[in-house]
Amino acid sequence: MPELELRKRRERAARNAMASSALEGLVASKVLQENLHRYVEGTTSLEQILKAAQARHTPESSKMPD
Repeated sequence: MPELELRKRRERAARNAMASSALEGLVASKVLQENLHRYVEGTTSLEQILKAAQARHTPESSKMPD
């Protein structure tokens, strides 16, 4: 799949995630907004975003193994 098409898909997914959160009354943090921007640009993956969120919000002792 061409890179432009992949970028459009990532952009649409990021917009949908933000809209869905807004409908639930949630406000995305600056960190999440920056991560989604990097995802749209193709410089990070959803897996990396999830691992970073887990590292920020999960106590060290209860982290899931890789």
